[in-house]
Parts: sequence; C-alpha cells; structure tokens
Amino acid sequence: DIWTASFARGGETPLTDGPGMKTGEVWLPGMQSMVMAAARGGPPNLYLRDLVSGTERRVAQSPPFQFATDVSPDGKIIAYNQRTERGNWDLMQVRLDDTSKVQPVSATSASEMDLRFAPAGGRMAFVSDESGRPEVYVAPFPSTIPKTMVSSGGGFFPRWRRDGRELYFVSPSGTLMVATMTDDGRPGHPQRLFSAAGWANYDVMDNGARFVAIVRQSVGFEQPLTI
Repeated sequence: DIWTASFARGGETPLTDGPGMKTGEVWLPGMQSMVMAAARGGPPNLYLRDLVSGTERRVAQSPPFQFATDVSPDGKIIAYNQRTERGNWDLMQVRLDDTSKVQPVSATSASEMDLRFAPAGGRMAFVSDESGRPEVYVAPFPSTIPKTMVSSGGGFFPRWRRDGRELYFVSPSGTLMVATMTDDGRPGHPQRLFSAAGWANYDVMDNGARFVAIVRQSVGFEQPLTI
C-alpha cells in the first residue's frame, strides 16, 4: 500500500488499502489525487485515485507491467514505464483527459525508463541503456530528438531541481551528481556532491538545499541464505 509521512507531525497515514499491490505513485497538481500502479487480478496497471472521495478509475490497461514516473507540469500527461515482451522497458505517455490517447515516448530495443519532466515543460530527463549501460539523457518532449547524454560512466534516478536549473542523478558508485543546465537547456559537466550509497529512491527539497531519500538498510542478494 501507499502511505504518506508528515515531516511536521511525524505521523504516517495510509492512502490505499485492500488486497493487491499498489506502488509507483505520482501526485497530481493540487495533491488531491494521484496516479498509481495497482494490481487488480493481473500485472500492475495505472489507476487514478481521488484522495478526497477515495474513488478510482483505470487510466491505462495493458497486459504488461506499468509503472508511473511523473506528471507533466500542466497535470495533463502521465509518463510511465511499460514492460515489453522482450523484458526491457519502454517510455509511454497517456493523457488524463482522454485515456484512449496512449502513445510511446521512446520504444526501442533498449530499455528507457524513469522519465522526469523539466519543471517548465518542453524537456525531459530519462535513463536509457542503448550505449550498453544505463545513462541519463535530456531531450525535448515529446520528440526525444535530439537527446544529450548527461552522465558519463553510468547514471540512474534523474531528478530536477524545482526551478529546472540543475539535474541530479546517482552514479553507479553511489555518488549523487549534479549537472547545471544552461539557458538553452544543455547540461553542463556533472559534478560530485556526496555519497548516496544505498539510496533506493529520492527527491529534491527546498530547491536543492535538502534531499529526502529511501535508504536501504540491507540488500537482499547480499544476505546469507539459510535453509
């Protein structure tokens, strides 16, 4: 299930309940609703949940696994990952005002994932392994051409600063990196910030002054197997 945690009060509140997995939540502007991936007798697909009434409606239905990653700044488009028959990931988009309009953002033989819209719109950051390893790219939206590689040596979890002036990502060694964006949307050379070892997910707070992260206390495949 999906929960909220209050930094001010310290309490935690469930937003969903009932059987089936719910994950991959994306807040819509106004924070009165969210899109999530929910398993309803099959692989998780996208649902829009009204947090005031508790009602839900299906946004995108597909046999493969779907996982929402972001909503456009105007709140009209949901970007999501979709598993393919080959086992890799495609970037997809769906309009909330017309859920019949499902279109690929990038669907190639490589895996593309974790699309994040630039705060001002018109651009996006995402991860692709077309080079042979996952790297962070920025590109126009929705064309993806031309795209520019931001990372070098691998990168995951692109996240924008709220004003769009910086793009953060995590290197394969577990270092949080930052690239400053020029006025015309080109990334500068990434700089090291600090260790993000064990970060499973994170977001940017206070325009880059703070970060909130889910940090693994242990990793399953590193634990001993006991029979």
